Amino acid sequence: MAGGPTYLGQPYDNLTAGTNRFLPNVSATYSFDNKTVVRFGAGLFSDTFNALGGTGNRQLQNGYSQATNTTMTTDSGLTFCCSVGAASNVGAANIISNPFPVLAGGGRFLQPVGNAYGANILDGQGFTYYPRDFSPTWNERWRLGVQREIFPNQMLDISYNGSYASSPATRNLSYLPAQYWNFSDQLNSAVDNAMKATVPNPFLYTNFASMANSNPNLYNYLSSLSWFTGKTLQVQQLLRAYANAGAGLSEYGGFRNKTVYNDVEILYQKRFSKGLQSSFMYTRAWSRNQWQENQFDQSLEWEPNPNSRPNRFVWTAVWELPFGKGRQWIKEGPLQHVVGGWQLSWIYQYQTGPLIGFSNVYYYGSLDQLVSALNHDKIHSQYIHQWFDPAADYNNLINPAASATGAIPSGFVGFEGRTAFQPGTYQARLMPQYIDALRADAINNWDARIYRKIKLYERLNVSFAVDLLNALNRVELAAPTVTPTSTLFGQVTSQANGPRQIQFNLRFDF
Repeated sequence: MAGGPTYLGQPYDNLTAGTNRFLPNVSATYSFDNKTVVRFGAGLFSDTFNALGGTGNRQLQNGYSQATNTTMTTDSGLTFCCSVGAASNVGAANIISNPFPVLAGGGRFLQPVGNAYGANILDGQGFTYYPRDFSPTWNERWRLGVQREIFPNQMLDISYNGSYASSPATRNLSYLPAQYWNFSDQLNSAVDNAMKATVPNPFLYTNFASMANSNPNLYNYLSSLSWFTGKTLQVQQLLRAYANAGAGLSEYGGFRNKTVYNDVEILYQKRFSKGLQSSFMYTRAWSRNQWQENQFDQSLEWEPNPNSRPNRFVWTAVWELPFGKGRQWIKEGPLQHVVGGWQLSWIYQYQTGPLIGFSNVYYYGSLDQLVSALNHDKIHSQYIHQWFDPAADYNNLINPAASATGAIPSGFVGFEGRTAFQPGTYQARLMPQYIDALRADAINNWDARIYRKIKLYERLNVSFAVDLLNALNRVELAAPTVTPTSTLFGQVTSQANGPRQIQFNLRFDF
């Protein structure tokens, strides 16, 4: 059996070879005149290696932690261990006084084996390791902006922002090679049957009988692991590299996951004057990141970034209503105590909806046809809970005319929804995970506040506010069901946001 972990001092005395990075940051500001400023900044940033978190099997503790457990009774308390015997003897002998009786080996505790099993300590169990030259996440960021005062107390800021990040990702070293997968767009049961067929387990511990004499401790250890006690294994388990790793061997940092982000931001701001402060901000973003489409892929594929939304607009405002003492209207008289001193503020947000994720499914037709086949605009306008056209799913439960066994009709564009025709376990992925044009409901939300501060006398003020969260009580729909075998295909079955909330606040200042 080839491969296995090493221990400190064999041959390395430290966990990592270390990562040294030069992290420069530069910024500059230039004022053309008293109304126009240009700003630029760029920098390289890096995560640090945290020895206490996220380190997987870097700090191998297998073999150095050993519990000793004592079975006090095997018959629900009729008899007890540790020389007590029958339950009637419990009063004469306290079993708590001797919870660790003498073991067959002469000691009272099981001793950790340390590094006695050598590289075989993780055989049959699978593990993820960190390479000694592990490199944490690093990120480049830059910004170029122009700020201009367009009118008194009014400013316009336009900027370009970008970043490029590289993060460690897990690479499966025990992948099943590509030649054993089905690459067609229809079920091939023969591939699954061949991979799931069972053969005698070559790792059965009794096959290493000579080890019972040469290394009895290791032999007994292997006989306790299911990978070495099963009589058979599936063929696919033996076609993988490092088969003795059992559940699989992975390297964290074997891949570098790249993320690219760019945006243009436009900000208009009216500073507080004449009882009004307001700002408008619009962001147009473009972002992609990488993922591993199939476990056997030796490089990562680019896809739309699910953590980024292309469009975001925000409008905020604070407005002091022009009534009451010191303001434009109703400055005097009893009425000014009722209508004066009120303030209204709000936040409006619009943001493009999140990407809709697709599993490994069979899709017929060109991806360029998918958006029109799902026919969102028309279908959703007819029924608010239907996001996609169910006719784009060839499913007997949705479309009774669909044949249970026949071929897909010529020219059909959509998904294979018949349960018996779904992709097998060893189906290579052909359907992308995200399509930029297919998104869930957008954020379209108003939050508002009504506020008034009343001065009771010189050192006592009271302020009253009403907060309206989701003031218009708009429902933001969650992502639709896109499981082709479901009768709910294309339907929205849950809400992504909360209902309107009204909060009353009362505060005394003295």
